[in-house]
Amino acid sequence: MFFRSRNWQRGAAGFLGILVLAVCGVAPSPMKGLGPPQEGDPDFEVEGLEEPQDWGTWAVILMDEILNAPNPAARDHLLRSGFAAGSRIIPQLEKALADDRTAEFAAQLLAFFGNDRALNVLQKLEKDPRDLALRRFFYGALGEFNTPNSREKLLQVVSQADSEQDVAVTEMAILALTVASDPAAAGRLKELSSGMGSILIQDELQSAVEVMDIRAGYLERARKEFPDGFSVQQAVEGYFVGAGIGAAATGRGPGGTRPGSALPPVQLHIENLTFSPNSLRVLARVRLEDAEGSASYDLVLQQRLGSWEMASVWTVSVDRNTRDFQLP
Repeated sequence: MFFRSRNWQRGAAGFLGILVLAVCGVAPSPMKGLGPPQEGDPDFEVEGLEEPQDWGTWAVILMDEILNAPNPAARDHLLRSGFAAGSRIIPQLEKALADDRTAEFAAQLLAFFGNDRALNVLQKLEKDPRDLALRRFFYGALGEFNTPNSREKLLQVVSQADSEQDVAVTEMAILALTVASDPAAAGRLKELSSGMGSILIQDELQSAVEVMDIRAGYLERARKEFPDGFSVQQAVEGYFVGAGIGAAATGRGPGGTRPGSALPPVQLHIENLTFSPNSLRVLARVRLEDAEGSASYDLVLQQRLGSWEMASVWTVSVDRNTRDFQLP
């Protein structure tokens, strides 16, 4: 079921705007009494804030509490609010990258935006000295562009898998390459898999090549069948065609057995859609499930010439072997 609560998005985005402004030390006070208390006010003494300048950190603390709340919906709502606010908050997100508590949140949102301004900020994370592997968000966003330079960068990251300390970096580069499913990139991944020392990465590369081949064939046929472009639903199903999803795989609507397999049908659910301010980009939470379990993903799609195209893919949670659903 699709949810387009734009009023909620506007309100939540406004809250995020106030929150991220505080990250920069700016205390928005649209009317008297809403800003920080001033010295001499009866409420000036606040427990835990020993110095007046500490008022500039309350947003970081608040965001950290929300992002680490026991209910994962808290983080999800905050991410969707930021996405709905759009690129106007990029300067604040760039500052939020400096704090370890909010750095991953800020990098994820910047990767969701995926525009030149966001990518310029994310590219700097390749040299980030912290042990946070934030560069993976830069690589995850690169898959949208499918240019020779972006493909070569991602392939270079994959080729260094045996020396990469954080496997999430390599996995993100592989996942980014599956977005466009370029046949040339698939061929290079196949070559890399044969010389890979890591059995885990070798297996993921082989899975990626298999799925990219399936997607490439499907997209070639589908673009002829739908010359006016894809809907959001069609684009999402097309990405998961390797799992035997919907009309993309079977021509019979939602569900269906996986290609070349007697495994049970996989069901795809688009649980919510959050649109960018100009409605040309959308963040979709997608859940795949069958009798054995489920996996959730955040998918970012971009509308180009009236057709919705996959921009980036991010794994949210898996409570089973995700390779049975979506490879890698």
